[in-house]
Amino acid sequence: MTGTQAPPATSPTDDQLRATRLFLLAAGLFVFLTAEMYPVGAMPDMTRDLGESDAAVGRLVTWYAVGVGVAAIPLVMLTRRMPRRRVIVACLLALFVSMAMAALAPNLLVVTIARFIGAAAHGAIFAVVPVAAASLARRGAEAKSVASAFLGASVGVVAGPPFVAAISDHLGWRVASGIIAAIALGVAIASQLKLPPLEPEAPGEFSLRLPRAMAGPFFTLCAVVAVVVTAHNAAWAFIAPILAAKGISGTAFAVELFVYGVAGALTTAYASRHLDAHPTRVTMLALGCMVVALLALTFSPAAAVAAIAAAAWGGAFGVLPVAFQTRALSMTPGFTDASTPIYVVAFQVGISLGALVGSALITHVDATTLPLFAAIVTALAALSLVQQHRPESRRP
Repeated sequence: MTGTQAPPATSPTDDQLRATRLFLLAAGLFVFLTAEMYPVGAMPDMTRDLGESDAAVGRLVTWYAVGVGVAAIPLVMLTRRMPRRRVIVACLLALFVSMAMAALAPNLLVVTIARFIGAAAHGAIFAVVPVAAASLARRGAEAKSVASAFLGASVGVVAGPPFVAAISDHLGWRVASGIIAAIALGVAIASQLKLPPLEPEAPGEFSLRLPRAMAGPFFTLCAVVAVVVTAHNAAWAFIAPILAAKGISGTAFAVELFVYGVAGALTTAYASRHLDAHPTRVTMLALGCMVVALLALTFSPAAAVAAIAAAAWGGAFGVLPVAFQTRALSMTPGFTDASTPIYVVAFQVGISLGALVGSALITHVDATTLPLFAAIVTALAALSLVQQHRPESRRP
């Protein structure tokens, strides 16, 4: 494993320091995912303030994901010889600049440009954190350490938009953007003070090539990830108009997103304890529950049923980023420097395509059709994952 290994220790003080460092890594991923999905929670106030349509604001998610996908691998190549703490702090400072600039933006174009700054840093920090987290772990606990750090990403996906929605509803989207900028700056300062340098080992030539035995299953997983995230984000990027069509708007919308986020955070924390022992079972259960929840949201006859379905959707999807990331790392031991940026690009392809597809659909069909689309595509992706694991289940 690359990076400076912390010496094995079992004292309470060292355990507390290790936990603090992992928390900072998780906090960094949380604030980045919150920033990425920011337009989802802020959409109602942004459309009013900027005079833009839901589709135009929703495309901010698409352009952010495109920026991540384009910048991820080049930035990994440029920073792979740098101490990982320096990379993490620099990425958080870039996000601070991005969100502060967005808070002051006079129009949607400036917001888009500001988000490209954060997007460029996004891919780099997501490539560095898994290796940094593993290097902080006790020997033999690397996977658990990485999963702990990526819990922040999962919580950001499901809890970030409710956080943004609540602030935007009461104080405005610009204040929400400024608060995210302040959090990014705070985590950057704390990381500089608390993280070790995490010097990389002298690397050879950078390569994205994986051994043939790893490549097939890994790229199949990446394809499934891209499809599932596309399906999810096609609906999630437009959760505001979807819930409004069910009679949930204003303060009720912010409350619903909060419940969605809490459900996702709780299921993620619970599922992470069982991923090592039952990775396939946990993943398939989450996908199945997501399909059922999306169908219930589509055909719900009342606001109360829609609210429950949306919360169940959050609980189901919240498990998947950690489950997919853990699976990707376990499939490529010794090659995580190559597999991590590829996985990040696959995830971002899903986010960008999802918002793009959702933007296209919502201009032609009712918003409540989006969850149905997401349910069908997720079900197809789950079936392909079943086919991938079926040969393994037949082995003696």
